[in-house]
Amino acid sequence: MEPEKIIDQLRTRLDGTSLDAYEICMISESRLAVEARGGEIESFSRVMENGVALRAVKDHRMGTASSTDLSEDALQRLVVSVAANVEEA
Repeated sequence: MEPEKIIDQLRTRLDGTSLDAYEICMISESRLAVEARGGEIESFSRVMENGVALRAVKDHRMGTASSTDLSEDALQRLVVSVAANVEEA
């Protein structure tokens, strides 16, 4: 899923909560490794990692939550988690 779509989905879900404020941080990283020996490519690997973190405030209490699972179900759980963490603070 595109980062902009993930952020839009989170924003819509967070706007539907009773939180006073929130922050969304999206991180994407990619690495490429190529090993060659004697002019021949011996190994090739490409790694792409994505994650999102939320920080929220309600009644002067702050909570956080993060995930590397960016499925729609996981995003919903992330919003529920950050709201619960604020309540427990």
